[in-house]
Amino acid sequence: MSDPRTPQENLERVRAELERRATPKAKGQGLSRSKRVNPVNRERKERLNASTFGPCARLSRLTPCCVPGCKALPPSDPAHVRSRGAGGSDWGNCVPFCRRHHDEQHALGVQSFEARHKVVLEVVAGFIAEAVRDHECESWPERTKTGLRCAVCLKSTEEPLP
Repeated sequence: MSDPRTPQENLERVRAELERRATPKAKGQGLSRSKRVNPVNRERKERLNASTFGPCARLSRLTPCCVPGCKALPPSDPAHVRSRGAGGSDWGNCVPFCRRHHDEQHALGVQSFEARHKVVLEVVAGFIAEAVRDHECESWPERTKTGLRCAVCLKSTEEPLP
């Protein structure tokens, strides 16, 4: 049995359902709940991601691609040498890649990637982890709305920006 509604009626029914499920803030913008990120929670979410994904990943974003000869500038993609499913932790496991090399590493696999580019990713990840442990917050300043903070550990300073 076919639906007696026209395509326009079906479209209106879907829009009405999305409006019914939307949050009050999103209703004013015509967005469903799943398409809206609450900007009030953005800083809290950033801190949560930094604490769960680790300062090594934040430092990896700030450093250039680790493949010899690559001239890509930061921000880089933090990549895991060993996946979390294979037991890789965040500490001593993140390396900075440009988008092109990150995609290539996923396509080839770690061993083939290391052989092709003559780089040992675990050594690079160890350098990143060591740099995080020994970092000085003054070396990695980052501007926020309220002042400065360390881009690696997100520790904020008390000085307001001019």
